[in-house]
Amino acid sequence: MPTSIRPPKRRLGKEPTIQSLKDLGTAFDELSYLSSLRKQIDAVAQQQIVEITNKADSEKTTKIANATIPINDREGELFGLVRDYCEKNRDSILLDGKKSREFTHGKVSWANSKPMLAEDAGKKPADVLAKLEEQTQHDLTLIATNALAKVLLTDYVDLSDMISVRLTINKQKILQLHKDKLITDDELQELYLSISQLEKMKIEVKEYIAQ
Repeated sequence: MPTSIRPPKRRLGKEPTIQSLKDLGTAFDELSYLSSLRKQIDAVAQQQIVEITNKADSEKTTKIANATIPINDREGELFGLVRDYCEKNRDSILLDGKKSREFTHGKVSWANSKPMLAEDAGKKPADVLAKLEEQTQHDLTLIATNALAKVLLTDYVDLSDMISVRLTINKQKILQLHKDKLITDDELQELYLSISQLEKMKIEVKEYIAQ
């Protein structure tokens, strides 16, 4: 890889030592040269990578009926067609109650996403907390503040006057309670909460085996 940077006229030799200020300056001269040399080599290599990548990208085509089509365009078109067909013909694709169908070079499957807990339309976490306070007839923020103050209790000051507690909804814990059947859908609805689960389709392409 050719370079156009000339090395300094004076260098410290194959086994360098520094014995004087002049040697020190010489060492800095070479360090500066080496840094510039590295940058130039990296720049040339990067340019070569760009050129190779551009060449490879231009060759990523396939021929169909004498037409040359970019691979990305063809893939996008076929994936779209596969997705549309599978969404419209799920019942005929799946057999014997299965949730997937294998093909020679592909697979389509449907699976439930993780359960998601969400507030009802127009409701916010603050509304959920307010409903909890209404049901329990307790000021939850006050309870949490007092409990924390007791943990940090000192003989000198009432820490409850110094603590500000912000309550949040622990959605993962609520989902676990629902999974363990410790809270029902009806009870969640009373708190303006509901659990939903989406079914997602997955399209997989297998390694090609020439036919």
